[in-house]
Amino acid sequence: MRLQSKRDLGVLWAATVTVFVVSAWASSALLPSGAPVTRPPVSYYVGLIGLSSIGLSLLLTWRWVFRTGPTTNATRATIKVLLVVLSVVWACAMIFPFL
Repeated sequence: MRLQSKRDLGVLWAATVTVFVVSAWASSALLPSGAPVTRPPVSYYVGLIGLSSIGLSLLLTWRWVFRTGPTTNATRATIKVLLVVLSVVWACAMIFPFL
C-alpha cells in the first residue's frame, strides 16, 4: 500500500482507529471469567489485531513522510518525533502482557 496524499493518510488512520476500537470492544467482551488461565485467552489475540493495525499504520505513515509527505522540514521533523513517541508507546503496549 502506498499513501499518495493526506486524504489517503486520513483514510488509513480512520480505518485503523475503527479496527482498534472494534477489536478492543471484542477483546473486552471475550475476557475470561476469574478462573486462572495457563495460556493467553482468545481476548489477547483479538486485541493483537487492533495493535497490529496501529503498528502497520505507523510504518506506512513513516514511509509517507519520506516519500510524499509534508514539504517543510519543520513539519517533517515534528511528524517524525511524534511517530517515534507513538512507536515506543505501541511497542510497550505490545510487550505489556509479557511483563
